Amino acid sequence: MMKVYYKSKLYVATAATIVLIALFAGSTIVAAQQIGQHPAAVKGARVESHEGLTIAASPWTNADLYKDKFGKNSPLKAGIVAIHLSFRNDSNQAIKVNADKIQLQVRLSDESRQNLDTLTPEDVADAIRNPGARDITAKRKPIPGGKGWRDKHWDEIVQATQNAALPTQLIAPHSTMQGLVFFDLRGQMDLLDTAHLYIPDLTTLETNHSLLYFEIDLGWHPAN
Repeated sequence: MMKVYYKSKLYVATAATIVLIALFAGSTIVAAQQIGQHPAAVKGARVESHEGLTIAASPWTNADLYKDKFGKNSPLKAGIVAIHLSFRNDSNQAIKVNADKIQLQVRLSDESRQNLDTLTPEDVADAIRNPGARDITAKRKPIPGGKGWRDKHWDEIVQATQNAALPTQLIAPHSTMQGLVFFDLRGQMDLLDTAHLYIPDLTTLETNHSLLYFEIDLGWHPAN
């Protein structure tokens, strides 16, 4: 009887452990779904936090991450990287984010750095329709025919990019916001190894207080 008793206890303990592990794994996947990311991207996000605001950044260098939002029209194929940003506002004030001021600093050499501005949905669509040169220091070639290339396929890419981008520039108190920002690396994804993401223009809505800028060292990016 004693042996049966201990075996029963062992079975119960083992079963409980398995359930806990399953719940933990499930919660990780659910959390990823809630912020709109693949679990692999969530795991490797770079995080910085101060003044009640937490920002997590994760470069999307895995082609699979783009499929749900872009289908066959992946920005990655055109040399563009999307960076998933997740904002969590734990303060009692709404915070305004000027997404147009976000920049990606890349190091081209030991003595040369370049700050890249975010791309608009129209920029992303143009790049996909006309990949252009591979040198990130050069401007893309004009699209032949002008607006003739901006057909329904171009419109679909613009719409998909808008849907994937940050939905608003205002983060309500005790809430979260997430979305993508896009940068043209001309396919040189290795530049992310030493890249820094700058988010400089953050202000509280009620008091117009400017938050200290965020500088996120992207460094190692496990979504590749």
